[in-house]
Amino acid sequence: MQYFHVKTDVLMERDLAAGVVHLLDKEGSRNVLVFADEHVAQHPAVAKMLSAAGEPGRKIELRSIPSGEPTTGLVNELAGIYRGRGLDMFVAIGGGSVLDLAKAVSALIENGGVIEDYQGTGRQLTAGVKKICVPTTAGTGCEISGAAVLINTRSAFKRGVVGPGVVPTYALLCAELGASLPVDLTVGCGMDAIVHAVESYVSPKANELTRLFSREAFLRLYEALPKVAEEPGNLQCREEMLLGSCLAGYAIDNASTGAAHGMSYGPGIHFHVPHGFAVAIFFPDTMEVNIRNGCHAYAELFRSVPGVRASGDDRQDALAFVRLMREYGPIVRYGKTLFDYGVKGGDIDLLAKASMQNTVAYATNPGPFTIEDSYAIYHKLLGV
Repeated sequence: MQYFHVKTDVLMERDLAAGVVHLLDKEGSRNVLVFADEHVAQHPAVAKMLSAAGEPGRKIELRSIPSGEPTTGLVNELAGIYRGRGLDMFVAIGGGSVLDLAKAVSALIENGGVIEDYQGTGRQLTAGVKKICVPTTAGTGCEISGAAVLINTRSAFKRGVVGPGVVPTYALLCAELGASLPVDLTVGCGMDAIVHAVESYVSPKANELTRLFSREAFLRLYEALPKVAEEPGNLQCREEMLLGSCLAGYAIDNASTGAAHGMSYGPGIHFHVPHGFAVAIFFPDTMEVNIRNGCHAYAELFRSVPGVRASGDDRQDALAFVRLMREYGPIVRYGKTLFDYGVKGGDIDLLAKASMQNTVAYATNPGPFTIEDSYAIYHKLLGV
């Protein structure tokens, strides 16, 4: 039996105002709250959207969201402010942090308690205000996912909340918002999406349907990211990135991720390493662990890349895929190391243990991944 679940409708539209107004009119929305990243909130396209959407009989409010990963404390605070306001649509514009924040708040105001009641407890957020998610970065795929990842204010660990109330109603893929993003941010987010595509492809939960999305996502992203890094204003390539990220998002929503995502948690929490660069740092070495444990499915992705010379031997072609990603242009030019974020050899014990806390990612890794593997990779990367 093969299963693939699609929950969110996707609209591609270069003009933000046209896309949002179309969806608000379609839903008959009359009381709308917009969450926008503090920098994106000042984009001319957002002002144009607010003007176009603010027709007689429709109330629309903009709230600027400070940079930083969403916390349970902020979710509870905002839910307290907006609960009981009669909102009938959220519009979230920004990177994964803003989108996950909006998803959690829009669900919590329709459910009881605080968000910690639903974080790692098995309880689902069953209801939620409808929402339009507009990703400005092509990376997280959270514009279509049924989870919102939050830092628990008390424990400092990242954990997700899930349920039908978290699921976006619409994903609006709008290339015009990404053209002004810094190149390193574009590359970091793009690498997150590439790792989503690859890890979902080799996941034990993957099937023929999920792999169709994973493979197509990988090929689109692999081709488009170097071009966008060189030409940030290339909207056609940015659309390819957004579509690739969305496809990878559908893949991980069904097949999940793996060890590179698991290992990214420690540096993300303790050294604030941006998530995309964190997964990119660990990606090649976690693949090598998986190949050592018998996962050769990377060979199939390697052979799908135009122009490569495949040997026909699964293990050799899987290792060739690792080399391909180590030498991938955007990472060679813009990639980071743990040293860039102040990580030292003395931090290995803390980070190796913290990185094993993401049990969900390791549960869908294609083979066993142990604390010893985590220590070995940190020692290799830090040269100690």
